Amino acid sequence: MRTSRWGAGLLVSGMVLGLPQMAAAAARPDLRISAVSVAPGSVLRGKPVTVRLSVRNTGSVKARASTARVYLSTDAVKSKGDALLGSVAVKAIAKGLTAKVTTTVTVSSKTAPATYHLVVCADALGKVRESHESNNCLGTRTLKVTKPKAVGQSTSADLVDADPSLDADTKVLYKVYADFGDSRLPAKYHGASDGEGTALVVAADQWNSLTQATRDLLDPFFLPPFDKGSWYEAAVYGVHARRSQELRATAGATPLPPGQGACLQTATIDTDHWAYVDNGDVRVWYVKGDAAQEKKAGTVGTQANAILPHVNELFRAPLADGGSTTACRGGSDALDVVLGSGTVLHDGRSYTQRWVANGCQSPSPAYVVLNSSLEEPYLDAILVHELTHAANDAYKWATGCKAGIWLTEATAEWMEDYVYGKNYQPEQYLAPSYLDTTGLALDDPAKERYYGAYLFPFFLSHDLAPAVMTDVWNDMESYAPTASLQVALQGRGTDLEQEWPRFVLDNWNQEPRTDYQTWDDLTAHVKPATGFDGSVPVKAATTIPLPVNLPHLSSQTYVFDIDDSVPYLEFDNTLVGTPGADVQALEKLKDGTWREFPAGADIWTKRSTVPFCRAEANQDVSELVVMVSNTSYDPATVVTGSPKLVAKSGCPYIGTISGTEHTTTPDGTANVTFSGTVELERDQGDPLGYPSYSLVSGSITTSGDADDNGCTATFPDQTDPLGYFELRFVTPTSYFLGNTATPTMNALATCTNGVTGESENSAQAQIQVATAQPGKNSDDTLSGSTQYVENGAGGYQQETDWSWKLTRGSG
Repeated sequence: MRTSRWGAGLLVSGMVLGLPQMAAAAARPDLRISAVSVAPGSVLRGKPVTVRLSVRNTGSVKARASTARVYLSTDAVKSKGDALLGSVAVKAIAKGLTAKVTTTVTVSSKTAPATYHLVVCADALGKVRESHESNNCLGTRTLKVTKPKAVGQSTSADLVDADPSLDADTKVLYKVYADFGDSRLPAKYHGASDGEGTALVVAADQWNSLTQATRDLLDPFFLPPFDKGSWYEAAVYGVHARRSQELRATAGATPLPPGQGACLQTATIDTDHWAYVDNGDVRVWYVKGDAAQEKKAGTVGTQANAILPHVNELFRAPLADGGSTTACRGGSDALDVVLGSGTVLHDGRSYTQRWVANGCQSPSPAYVVLNSSLEEPYLDAILVHELTHAANDAYKWATGCKAGIWLTEATAEWMEDYVYGKNYQPEQYLAPSYLDTTGLALDDPAKERYYGAYLFPFFLSHDLAPAVMTDVWNDMESYAPTASLQVALQGRGTDLEQEWPRFVLDNWNQEPRTDYQTWDDLTAHVKPATGFDGSVPVKAATTIPLPVNLPHLSSQTYVFDIDDSVPYLEFDNTLVGTPGADVQALEKLKDGTWREFPAGADIWTKRSTVPFCRAEANQDVSELVVMVSNTSYDPATVVTGSPKLVAKSGCPYIGTISGTEHTTTPDGTANVTFSGTVELERDQGDPLGYPSYSLVSGSITTSGDADDNGCTATFPDQTDPLGYFELRFVTPTSYFLGNTATPTMNALATCTNGVTGESENSAQAQIQVATAQPGKNSDDTLSGSTQYVENGAGGYQQETDWSWKLTRGSG
């Protein structure tokens, strides 16, 4: 009832006067955005982010299907100048219900670095008539857009490493300062962020070789934020860690473990600023007095206890840290999870830190620091990631922390998929960091590839079983990370020589190989080698070398678009027999049919030549995808070479011919046997449209007798026209042996009577055969007979029985 507009008196008067009552407002839906999350919360411009939104219908009737849009705004209000990032379809929503949808959008590479608001609007195209049209947008979520490292721009770590005046200790220290955004890093070393945050891991690896002075400076960074003397206390509250005798025991000859030098043995927890919530196996710390953070701590604790069973299905449970009896470890044996300020954590990163520092060569308890500004569900994804790190720290890493960084990051990133599957896919935005750089080794330290390498565990979990990663981590205690992959696979009856090429093939992730799309709706796909993306057609009479220089566990993809003018194509595989080398291919025929030739088929890997005679339908390739990989896990094994794709003007065939010839003349008879091997090329066709084969090289040897004297004739190598052995298709069962020109083949004959003479054969013959067309099968055997009678006086009769075996290509 609209009493505020019309007034109660008018309505009463209307009823008294008998006037018709006002019609009730039409029942309509009302769409609004009830929740928005974004992953990651900080993104390089030009890179994708995943946005998940909830659209709720608070109206009184069902809302038809609509479209939601995502905008980048300088404030939280939708306005004309906001940049449209993308749209997503929203299904019809019944009254009172909510639809949850996920979309990936890309921030323009021209966006100025800053912190923006994501404004998301329901029914952005105005297709739904709603009861309220002004409540469709929500702009509560922020997104930090940063400028990517420019080509040639150095990271802080690069600048530190490049300075020869710095000693080893100072380089370790400065890299930690850079990772934590510490103000003590000299300005000359302020470079781009590497986005990795691994400096503390390296410091732990080298701990025992550092000076005590350097260890004193690094100690606070190993302490959790809630401890007195931690780096966080200094960064937030201005209390720099005290490194006097009363704060650390005498080091003696053996250095104290990281963090212990700055650890107070009593009253270690900063209870003035921190409080916690216990929940099962975790203790979640939050800033004291912050009600919102206290609530989030409860949520994180609940979610962590829901995630840990999934982690424990595959890996060891995170080790109890002994905090009930050991100082600086949170006061309980539970796993400590800290909600740290995102404004203090450098680049907003979250991290997991081991307590035991001996190069990761002993199992260790750990603690987790989360960016407190993270929101669900991205917060949940990061929690899965970090809890997996804590579980992996329960293993001994045989070759130390640094060597295992890539595997622990790849494993933790994959676990986000293992826990959430298709319901939530935050890990997918990192897939291109690997797929764009497959020419590097799986464990190459290129930035972000550690995370993008999750695709290999992802592949193994679906191709074999998720528990294969359990085996990998068990084997990590005895082997280097890449070797542990091999040992784990061998334990399951396979190996990298088989699994790596399958992985390479799946990375294509386009027709006809779309496993990733089936498994996880992942659409990212491999980036071909530079200059080999199929955009330039392969023309006739060209040779294209494929430069191959592949380290262990790497691959390169070459895509070719074959021009219609190319009659014959040949791949010359110079890598046959090279240790670690594998070659496989996808072939798209002219009719659109795709064919796969994976490693197991050995069609490409073990053949030195793979030919395509495009005049034949089953060889008429229009697109060719060649994948070369190094299946070895040994860093010493490098696959190098230069296989070639050759486009020729005709199709070569290797043929063998044999038979007998009986000739009768007025002077006597001759009986001759002949045999030989020749190479022919299939031509474009004669003027009548029949396929033809021209001789390239070869020889025919004959032997026999003439009259009463033995006679041997040898036919030398000749090139076209050697019409006597040229084949032309006439009908499905008939071939012409000869040439439309006058076919002449001379043979030098030396007879036992000492007479040397030259004979000439210019016969043309019609050969009846009942076999398939030559070249239609890989091996065709033709046979027939000829009969020729010379007209005129002195003529003769010649009969020949012959057979011809034709094999496509030279392989």
